[in-house]
Amino acid sequence: MYCLRILFQAVLIIGVFVIVAPVSAAPGGKRIALVVGIDKYTGLPETRQLKKAVNDARSVASALKGAPLSFDVTKLENPSRSEMSQAFGSIEQAISPGDTVFVFFAGHGIDIAGSNYLLPGDVPSPVDAQGRRLPTRAFRDAAFNAAEILSSFQQRGAGTVIAIFDACREPFDDEGKRSLGLTRGGLAEMRGAPQGTFIVFSAGAKQLALDRLSPNDPNPNSVFTRSLIPLLKVPGQSLQRMAKELQPVVRDLAQTVDHVQTPAYYDEISGDFYLVPASISTGSVPERAIIVEQPKPPPIDPCAGALDHWKSTEAIGNRQAFEAHISRFRDCAYADLARVRIATLTVPVIPNPPPPTPVPQIQPTRGDDNPAVCNGPGSLWDVDGSSVILKADPNLPGRKFYFCQPGGSARAEGARAGNMFFSGQRNGNRYSGTAYVNSGRCGSFSYSVTGNVFDGDRGVSLSGQRPVIDESSCKVSSYRSTSFTLTYKQRI
Repeated sequence: MYCLRILFQAVLIIGVFVIVAPVSAAPGGKRIALVVGIDKYTGLPETRQLKKAVNDARSVASALKGAPLSFDVTKLENPSRSEMSQAFGSIEQAISPGDTVFVFFAGHGIDIAGSNYLLPGDVPSPVDAQGRRLPTRAFRDAAFNAAEILSSFQQRGAGTVIAIFDACREPFDDEGKRSLGLTRGGLAEMRGAPQGTFIVFSAGAKQLALDRLSPNDPNPNSVFTRSLIPLLKVPGQSLQRMAKELQPVVRDLAQTVDHVQTPAYYDEISGDFYLVPASISTGSVPERAIIVEQPKPPPIDPCAGALDHWKSTEAIGNRQAFEAHISRFRDCAYADLARVRIATLTVPVIPNPPPPTPVPQIQPTRGDDNPAVCNGPGSLWDVDGSSVILKADPNLPGRKFYFCQPGGSARAEGARAGNMFFSGQRNGNRYSGTAYVNSGRCGSFSYSVTGNVFDGDRGVSLSGQRPVIDESSCKVSSYRSTSFTLTYKQRI
């Protein structure tokens, strides 16, 4: 995902968790929550849309509504600026002195001149039709200043204001990571926050926060949010302890895909703060407690979260993932199974790419092109923005995909409706065969690909060494590793 900091030379917010708790706040009062998740940004291109922000909002809203948190929750999905403004105003009017207010935002956010801004779903494109940057002021005026929102809630007399900003997450693709420069730069703190502030960042300095572990990650939530939700409900656990527990969970999950991400926290609270008080013999610990000594909280179940972690581990399926699971849940239910999987795991041998000199040459060829094939019957699939049709007898191994509506880079390279995209076989859950690179001037060039079926036959992931064509000479200039995913849409 291309973060907006590149266009404005601004710094993105990467998952900020803020607690504003005035020392004078009294326990009790209402519990009010506003939860916002935005995947769709109508003014931004497809490459800047998110995948899991709405799911994060749904999961957090569900957790806050139920016991033991018991918040009165307002949830917005893909709201416009007008809808967000109305919701913030409604929450502000509902606050009475001593209330607890919880705000969760999952979507895009940026830092402009030291202030953090939340972007609504209809935020305009940062560039005009000619590709020129718009003034920063125009973009800023369409967003929401996070510090001003929190201050307005506090001025209404809220006893405690809790804000979680899981913003500008990174989808699992190398291109998006390069576009961000892999730095957080001068990430802005909440300026002017009073004493009693607690901040948790979903990633440390110069780290990026993962939106998902892989294209096939079955978990509906971002890496940070899926780890945070179970810890919100632990009785007798202070915010400081929660942050300590959160760090290794996120770190270990990120390490399974060779990514560095460890939450960092910033504490200006005197004493301890509890979202869920622990029951003691004389009653319950109040919601806001400033104390010198506190009874030790009950031990946390070391196997809590093992099942969710195992599901993600199985989806990744490599040695690093299984070893990370054993490291965190050594004595839990799935540790022995992870050890067995490591013992039986066959590490695939990935061939080195051809040497740069000389480059093996292949002659232009044309697959079994058929312009009428898109009239059906068959099944339509999506691959990198192009629509392709699968022609296959389910009782036979042969598989052929043809372009129907070439899009994006395929159309730019010269692909046309009816051109062959892939020709090969399926054996069990394994695909192998030939893919085609189209050149408008030079014709088609073939290369070998292999891969697997996933998601109950609704997806196919293929990879190989793709030839790079020199359009001036119609020769192969080099090879590069490539991978693509076919996703089932419908039958025709």
